[in-house]
Amino acid sequence: MILVALLSFSQMGCKATKTLSSATQMMNLLGGNANLSTLQSLMKGVDLGSMLGGKDVPFTLLAPSNDAFKNLPGDVLTSLTNPGNADQLQKVLSNHIIPGKMSASDFVGKDALSSLDGKSLPITGSGDDLMIDGAKIIGKNMDAGNGMVQMIDKVLLP
Repeated sequence: MILVALLSFSQMGCKATKTLSSATQMMNLLGGNANLSTLQSLMKGVDLGSMLGGKDVPFTLLAPSNDAFKNLPGDVLTSLTNPGNADQLQKVLSNHIIPGKMSASDFVGKDALSSLDGKSLPITGSGDDLMIDGAKIIGKNMDAGNGMVQMIDKVLLP
């Protein structure tokens, strides 16, 4: 009887350690994609869990590619990496988070999406030419557990 209880407890413990938060799963996915390394580095500078209200809620990340960050004007990227500009970085990243886990096909037929910070992001085009706030989706439906990643070709500045 004690052995059964210990095995049950052990199995429950294993399940608990395998369950990762949405934020952790998202960071793991970003870390596994060489085209998203700049975004992953920037996201390490903010507490994604806090941005999501401290809850493990479903969300969609519009993830700018490394090239999108390279195409930013002037020294915007340098400014975002400055620890003194953490509030600015959080505002930019909030602009890329959509509440709810959405595949690219979920965007079709919608006029706009609302970002975590409340900005309206207009949707235009269709199929392979789907655009969100002027950014083309170039990598679709990367599943991160409770989150979904849509790679885009532009940084959505506030």
